[in-house]
Amino acid sequence: LAEQGVPEVTTNLITILTADSTITSLVGSRVYVGHAPQIITMPFIVITLTDSDEIQVLNGTTGSRILEYDVDCVAQRSVTAEGVAGAVRDALTNYTGTVNGDTIHSVIVLSESCAYESPQSGDQVGTYTATSEVVMQYEPS
Repeated sequence: LAEQGVPEVTTNLITILTADSTITSLVGSRVYVGHAPQIITMPFIVITLTDSDEIQVLNGTTGSRILEYDVDCVAQRSVTAEGVAGAVRDALTNYTGTVNGDTIHSVIVLSESCAYESPQSGDQVGTYTATSEVVMQYEPS
């Protein structure tokens, strides 16, 4: 799950994903931030924060933030990676609510893609990664 030192708002995204029964039935608790362990059971999810901005208005800031994430769903088969990505999309699209005291105003899945990575050595297997670009607007507590 979340690593020590992970920004709290990223923990919020992990909380949303791991609270979804479809996602947990597919990946269990294998949701990581930044990178997955070297040896791991597939499928799994890796969340990477790619951008963070405060919402600006003429007289300063609103207190709200816009965060952008890549959510990578990794598996040995493309159909599995895409199935996990579909569950992520269903859990996040138009999500609103309060998580860990923060108000989530909106979550939008902007784009999705799937790519194959060949094995790096003879004892490894190739992997499929279905990536969702996610934008979250939230207001910290």
